[in-house]
Amino acid sequence: MVFAFLKSFLSRKKETSLTGNLYKQKTLILQNTSIYHKDTDILFKTSEKETPIKIPIKKLSKLQINTDPNISLDFIFNKEKYTFYILTSHPIQSLTLFYNNVYPLISNTPPIFHCSSVSYSTYDSLSSQFIVMDGNTSVTLIQENVQSFLRVENQNEILHFEQISSDTQFYMDKKLRTFVWSILKENNFYTFSLQFSENLSFLEFVSKYTNLNFKSEESEHIPEKYYQDVEFNYESESSFEDVDYQSDVFNYEESKNDEKEKNSVLALDNDRVFVGRGGSIGVFRKGNEGLEFKTNMKNVIGRESTDNRADVSKMLIYGDGSALICMDSTDQNKLMKVDLNRGSIVENWDCKRKINDFFDSKKQNNDETLIGVSDNSLFRVDPRTKELVIEGKSYKTKCGFECGVTTSKGDVVVGSEKGDVRLYDKIEKRAKSLLPGLGDKIVGVDVTRNGKFIICTCKSYLLLICLESGDYSKSIKEKPIPKRLGLKPEHLAYIQEEVNFTPAKFSTDNREESIVTSTGHYVIIWNLKDILKGRLFSYQIKKYGDTVVTDTFDIDNDENVIVALRNDVKIAKKENMKNFERVVRGGGMKKR
Repeated sequence: MVFAFLKSFLSRKKETSLTGNLYKQKTLILQNTSIYHKDTDILFKTSEKETPIKIPIKKLSKLQINTDPNISLDFIFNKEKYTFYILTSHPIQSLTLFYNNVYPLISNTPPIFHCSSVSYSTYDSLSSQFIVMDGNTSVTLIQENVQSFLRVENQNEILHFEQISSDTQFYMDKKLRTFVWSILKENNFYTFSLQFSENLSFLEFVSKYTNLNFKSEESEHIPEKYYQDVEFNYESESSFEDVDYQSDVFNYEESKNDEKEKNSVLALDNDRVFVGRGGSIGVFRKGNEGLEFKTNMKNVIGRESTDNRADVSKMLIYGDGSALICMDSTDQNKLMKVDLNRGSIVENWDCKRKINDFFDSKKQNNDETLIGVSDNSLFRVDPRTKELVIEGKSYKTKCGFECGVTTSKGDVVVGSEKGDVRLYDKIEKRAKSLLPGLGDKIVGVDVTRNGKFIICTCKSYLLLICLESGDYSKSIKEKPIPKRLGLKPEHLAYIQEEVNFTPAKFSTDNREESIVTSTGHYVIIWNLKDILKGRLFSYQIKKYGDTVVTDTFDIDNDENVIVALRNDVKIAKKENMKNFERVVRGGGMKKR
């Protein structure tokens, strides 16, 4: 019964209510009319008494949503252009639904891939198995302008239709000639698989699908290489611990606006953890029993502002550990030095530009200079000088620099909103290497001390870049193919949360073999050795009862992860994690 519901859920044609004006070749022909579709026709109706005007969907040669300057639905019929301007409130959701229901019925959109005799299945989280919904379907990939679509159908109906997105979690199993993916619909994840009868058809589908999923303009890469090295042992790989949320004994001093303020950032040294919350900074002491709350520097950031509002967006331990360098998201042109002994700002550094990120000049080094990135520049900050910004590289055009990090010898890695990565040995010169990603915005980047491994964080996946050498002074001629890390689609059926990764970080012990990130209520840890062997889904995962806002490994210890929840701070231990599938079978993990 549940699969009949899924089938209906994905293919049903919901009734939509859209009102607007219809123009034909710029001439108004219908005013205050309703648009809806029934069977294979689009209908326009201005009143209940009138007979609706019908337009056969199959005779449309174009259908698209336009949002500039007004929201409209454009289509071509009988070689004439029609535009339906939307008048109803909140039209985008309804218009998108209307579009997704109508678009697959347009027969003359040329497919870029089509294959018959494909088995289509859905994943049942109760039995932890894929159940065949139709063993003989046709699969089609369609591309129109910048949008692309996947359609699965049999002789009688469309079983599945979706727009292809880089947010999709998926993998390809060469041994079984199977493509597995998940989609988030109405706050629920649904997981599907396509099994191809012929290997050539499977490989062609993989190539075409990954090309449609690939946004980067770097044509030298073959996108399917990002996914081709996944190794399966057909046994339990991932670990999972599902825990009930219990608040730790410590709490901050409540602020007046506490209901609006949540924990946002972490910074730590050998024995202390600092947590940013609005304009306040909480201080915790590490101990054998966990974290002990010591003090709260209340509203230390934003005291000088007229509305006393601030939001610490990043903190960095500075110098000998007696100060923090902080950035306020409400004023990103300057950095602030907070004296930890006095509990107040002692210096303001105005960099005369919007700072997107800042970091140490050398990784895990007490150098008194910092590196910053803006939309189109990379620069060094030295507070000991009058100029403050002493060197750097500015570009005439916007490069979209988002984040950066340094190696132990001071080489710089910068990630951009376009998804590419630049490697610098000197920040005042051009990057020696430009490495393409998949085209999605990079929200965080980290690197091992020797510079050989780089982890980039995008919204729904991570990219691990493996370099033969950590020497950034030479241009990389043969670009490495990053390894794409994401959550296994079958696991998303239990997790049931939209994936939105926080910036991933390497452990800081001597091996630097662990990678930690989080999404929603979950902390996830990958092992570098497993990734290099192709076991991309061999991760450990732990659930909390509140949203995880940020996390990082403890100093020189990859067994402990410091986790900041919205209203709490915890230590997660890897040794406590259990096997994912065993928890599911034991009832400890339930689909919500």
